[in-house]
Amino acid sequence: MAVTTEQTPSEFISDPWVSLAIKEIQEQYGDAVAVKSKTLRKFGRTANASSGTVTVMTLPSSESHETFLTSNKIDYLVSSSTGDAGTLSVEGHYYDADNNLIFATQNITLNGQTPAALTTSLSRCSRIYVANGTFQSPASNLVGNIYAYASTSVTVTAGVPQTASAVKCMVAAGQNQSEKCATSFSYQDYCIITKVYAAISKGNTSVNVDIDMEYRAQGGVWRPLGFEMSLRTAAQSTYTQELAPYAIVPPNSDLRMVATASADNTTVSGHWQSFLAIKQS
Repeated sequence: MAVTTEQTPSEFISDPWVSLAIKEIQEQYGDAVAVKSKTLRKFGRTANASSGTVTVMTLPSSESHETFLTSNKIDYLVSSSTGDAGTLSVEGHYYDADNNLIFATQNITLNGQTPAALTTSLSRCSRIYVANGTFQSPASNLVGNIYAYASTSVTVTAGVPQTASAVKCMVAAGQNQSEKCATSFSYQDYCIITKVYAAISKGNTSVNVDIDMEYRAQGGVWRPLGFEMSLRTAAQSTYTQELAPYAIVPPNSDLRMVATASADNTTVSGHWQSFLAIKQS
């Protein structure tokens, strides 16, 4: 596949950490890159932090982490409410014939508790949100839980997939966008992380939470990026970490924020700020 060549804007080069990241990518991975005019801020929340590690994202309560796929099996959206019939924008990735992750966006119209097929089946679903309507016909708020799931051998009852591990991304009832502090990167995009934030949400008392970021290259295992934030409701319940030098995640990789709490059912939120650099042809 042809790769679109982009020129790194001169204002970015004035940042020495950007210059270092570009040089490091070339030295470590052998790729010449240019900064894309695109930032990436991923945010998420979990109400299920406990003594076992969980991803900071909304999932069915029985699930600690997304169960990742090696093929394009995420093929349906469904709502737990019969009243949800609006259009949602779905962002994610699919595998091509060479097992490369390709970014894709699509708009899907919900059909209440009846599953609605995706136009393009995905291997990763990173974000779901209500698509904008028009001035004359504005979009409506969502009512139920929204699930993006892999339908193979999965029964859906009243708009809820009965195999929790089949759910790859969801929008919690009362929200209009998914909260998933995790994503994946295409075969041509490096992610360069500049800042990480995490917090113990209000309502939790006398809780300790440890936060880290993990990435997994294609064919590899989950590895920590080494941020290791420690939050304490009795002392510091939020923390922002500015990175210098910036952290680099290679193409065709998965990235997630994870949390471990001293008490079950702790609510943790977090986000990271980053930008993308594209491989040059």
